[in-house]
Amino acid sequence: MSTGDQEPQFIPRIDLIRDAQLEVFLSNPVGEPLTWAPSPLKFQAEISEQQHEVDVVLPKYFSKRHAPRWASPELRSFMFDTYNARRVRRNELNQVNYLCRAKTDLDDINVIELGMIHRGETGHASPAELMHIQARLGIPTVALGSLTHPWGDPERMQLLNNQRASINEAIGMHGGTFLRKRARYEVLTSDSLPRPQETRFLFMSREIDLARTYKDTEIIERSTFALDLERLDSHVAEVVRGIKFGEDWADLVRGAAKLDTIVPSLLDANEYQIAIPSSTTTISRNRSMEELYLTEENLDRRQIALVQRALLNTVSLI
Repeated sequence: MSTGDQEPQFIPRIDLIRDAQLEVFLSNPVGEPLTWAPSPLKFQAEISEQQHEVDVVLPKYFSKRHAPRWASPELRSFMFDTYNARRVRRNELNQVNYLCRAKTDLDDINVIELGMIHRGETGHASPAELMHIQARLGIPTVALGSLTHPWGDPERMQLLNNQRASINEAIGMHGGTFLRKRARYEVLTSDSLPRPQETRFLFMSREIDLARTYKDTEIIERSTFALDLERLDSHVAEVVRGIKFGEDWADLVRGAAKLDTIVPSLLDANEYQIAIPSSTTTISRNRSMEELYLTEENLDRRQIALVQRALLNTVSLI
């Protein structure tokens, strides 16, 4: 762990990219804030109205009016609560990563790149632009696209196809190497913690390593979904409910209930009433740059970022 005595060395990889190459990144399809655009890199007053619209529109997908008939009130409530928690965390992590970037000045940043940075800060940059910004400024992790698609809504799932196509194109534009897709599953929470004997729903994630780009930057897709235990074999629910809550509860549940075996077939078969889709976010992660988090200076920056966001939220409510 870095103690803060020495800043990690950062050498931008993009020195030799010409304007003509940069302009290619501008052709990469872009999501909208209400579709699959990632959260803004920088929270600022000028985008508060845009984000307010997102915060008003997307929760409606979890309401009785928009949810499928088979979704119980308890499931709708669980889906909304987990969506809201993940949304807040995604927004803060994206902004904290940007705040902790290695390069904070604009020296040697050209006009095209300035436009990319502005669009990234306001949530309107394409995946190809964000990948360039990340490498140019030394951002540890940046979200390339994020889509809320509860219940497997057909229109929202088509948007997921668009998100994936754009990100795949961006990987190709940056000369990335596509990887054999191997999924990792994780239990995140349940609807009854800390009373496991009452569990009906689990909230889970699936991570897939999609590609690697420069300097061992990893492109990772992370999908989240709820698992309805009442619609599975009764033995699975019994196993889950029999595991005492503790620090290793999530790993024990995943292993004992054999979720690594059960869940993939449900997702592949689009069994949306059992494995209920929630969201999909794709990130570009550089592990070597993550050491920026561990310096005292950058931990201080993180606190400042959270305070600034809280103050802006307070002002917007007055």
